Amino acid sequence: VRARQRPMVTSSVSEVEIGRALGRRVAPRSVQRAARELLDHCEIVDLTPEIRNRAIDVRPASVRSLDAIHVATALVAGLNSFASFDARQRIAAEEMGLKLVAGG
Repeated sequence: VRARQRPMVTSSVSEVEIGRALGRRVAPRSVQRAARELLDHCEIVDLTPEIRNRAIDVRPASVRSLDAIHVATALVAGLNSFASFDARQRIAAEEMGLKLVAGG
């Protein structure tokens, strides 16, 4: 019996981040489509007061605000693993007790 996997979870700020990143350069339609498909396969978690409060406590204190929001989203969602290509975000996730998985 295959274990049921939970869908990928990401903060609603990912939609803005991806849109802005693609807008900074002329991204081919295939890249835009792939980004949309990735988000379509994610559970998008709204930025709640609980997540905002948790993000304040994300360590190290030098982590950027949006990175802290992503880590806090994972923690509040009850996840135990975290994937990112961003080195600082990975450090914060690990420091907050999340297991790092492929993605960076």
